[in-house]
Amino acid sequence: MDIFFRGSCRSIRSRVGELPESKECQCARRNIDVDVIEPQGLLETIKSTLLQILDVRLFRSLTFLAWTVGGASMAFGLFVPFTYVPKQSTILGYSKSKSSLLVSVIGVTNIIARIACGWLSDRPKIDVILVQNVSIFLGGVATIILPHLTDYWTLVIYCILFGLANACFSSLRSIVCVELLGLNNLTTATGWLFLFLGFANLLGSPVVAFVYDVTGNFKLSFYIIGGLMVFSAVLGFCWRRIKAWEKQRKRLCKKCAKILPVYY
Repeated sequence: MDIFFRGSCRSIRSRVGELPESKECQCARRNIDVDVIEPQGLLETIKSTLLQILDVRLFRSLTFLAWTVGGASMAFGLFVPFTYVPKQSTILGYSKSKSSLLVSVIGVTNIIARIACGWLSDRPKIDVILVQNVSIFLGGVATIILPHLTDYWTLVIYCILFGLANACFSSLRSIVCVELLGLNNLTTATGWLFLFLGFANLLGSPVVAFVYDVTGNFKLSFYIIGGLMVFSAVLGFCWRRIKAWEKQRKRLCKKCAKILPVYY
């Protein structure tokens, strides 16, 4: 089991299509001679660990690239509403106490939605990729509409939708990774994803502040963030098709390698 996997262990087999070992396989495995691996030195251990973590072979996978681009697009504005939605509320004339309460609405929704996502991820029939991308799509559309919301309760509804998108993106991320890339690639893929998420989070707030200084309002900023969220969701709807195409391409390459002779 991988430390980055947040889902239940009960549904892994059904999601990745693994079958339990038969009694014959278990007996055969017990009779296999095991080579004793000599302990490595400190530098060799560090080197092998870094090579395993920084495995660049994943970048050959179009599925991994699509998953990473979608995650980075979502992460660009992941923390922006926590800072700028209260400011937008203040600009509309609401008090600071009411404006700060909107952040609490996002937080409470986030907590409840994470628990709900955990419950849903235990159900093999639930499509976690669909749940994640639908929530992100709704959050993105709501963010695009946000500059035109003036009533306080519409701002509360927006915070609920954004908190739902935030929770589904964060809590279902590792489960989606296992379904798309397999459990063996979870650690490496998550490490690379977090690298790009960090850059996206780092750029999000400064870009929004710069656009605000240029335009004098948050309209364009929220359009950009909402558009990136919608793009992330639309790309996410294509992940399974990209994975299926990639598998078919690998099968064709293997067949061609068997049929065509290789000359050196």
